[in-house]
Amino acid sequence: MLALTEQGKTERLEAAGALVRAKVPGDDQAATERFLAEYYRQVDPDDLAELDTADIYGAALSHLAF
Repeated sequence: MLALTEQGKTERLEAAGALVRAKVPGDDQAATERFLAEYYRQVDPDDLAELDTADIYGAALSHLAF
């Protein structure tokens, strides 16, 4: 299992934010990025260590759509 620091978590979430900017329509981007940040705010960095950026993005957006 990979270990991830807070810096690594931040980098993963920034990469997921880049996917939001690339895939979400302009009017919804800011709110979606805020949701993404809040969705993962209290998640331990190690819980994100083995997820790729698309999975981080996809999980949050699935819950947002729900």
